[in-house]
Amino acid sequence: MSDRPKILIVDDDVDLLATLRSICDSLNCETHVAKDGREALDRLSSEEFTLVLSDVRMPRMDGMSLLENLMKMGNETPVVVMTGYSDYSAAQIDEKNGVVLLEKPFTRKSLQEVIEQFIPLLNTGS
Repeated sequence: MSDRPKILIVDDDVDLLATLRSICDSLNCETHVAKDGREALDRLSSEEFTLVLSDVRMPRMDGMSLLENLMKMGNETPVVVMTGYSDYSAAQIDEKNGVVLLEKPFTRKSLQEVIEQFIPLLNTGS
């Protein structure tokens, strides 16, 4: 069993998934992916994650529905919500127990800073 932080990345954009996975892997995280909220919900109902990075707009189940379902399940895994649209405010994300609204496009540095709010000392190698 790994001691590394376990991150679930949820996005329907395969190129962005690959980029986010690469960034999280470089931070010494155990990284998993889901292509929509439904797949993420299935994973989260059977596995524990340290953090979830989720897009808002996705097929089958969007990011807001994922947040609502996690709240109903009592799952308290922190969720960083990523969006390139202004559909939702930070307050609306917070109401659904999302912890941070990260607006696209974002830099590697801003993503790392957000991740480090929940997973401190990522680069220590300890």
